[in-house]
Amino acid sequence: VTDGHVDGICAFAAPGLVLLHSTDDANDPNYKICRDAKHRLQQSTDARGRKFEIVEIPLGLDIAHMNFYIANGAVIVPIAGDSSQDDAPLAILREVFPGRKVVGVNSLILAEGGGGIHCITQQVPVANGVSRQPSAVSNQ
Repeated sequence: VTDGHVDGICAFAAPGLVLLHSTDDANDPNYKICRDAKHRLQQSTDARGRKFEIVEIPLGLDIAHMNFYIANGAVIVPIAGDSSQDDAPLAILREVFPGRKVVGVNSLILAEGGGGIHCITQQVPVANGVSRQPSAVSNQ
C-alpha cells in the first residue's frame, strides 16, 4: 500500500501537523516503511524549526486512507467498505479536520487502475491562461 508514493503514507494536515500511516504488525510488508517514516519525521522540523506533531492513522489491509483529498468544507477519503479497516482512520480524520465533513468513498471501485482519490484529483496545468483538460481524442 505504501509503495513509495508519499500520498500513500503521509500528509500534512496543518502547519507542523503530519498524518502518518502506521502498523503494529511486524509481518506487514509496510511495517519497516512506516517505522522508518516515523523515525525520519521525529528527527525533522518544519520550516520554522518546530518538531512535527505526528498523528498516526492505522494502515488498512486493502486501502491507503491517507490518499484523501481536502476540499472546501470536506475531506474525501478512500475507504475499503469494511468497517474494521475504515472506522478508526475515519474517526481520526474527523478529529484532525473538525471544520470539514469527512466523506468515505469506496476507492476499490472508484479508482481501479487509476490511483487513489488524491492521485486522480490532481491539478490540470494552465498554459497561457487556458486549462488544458485531457481528452479521449487529441490531434497533438
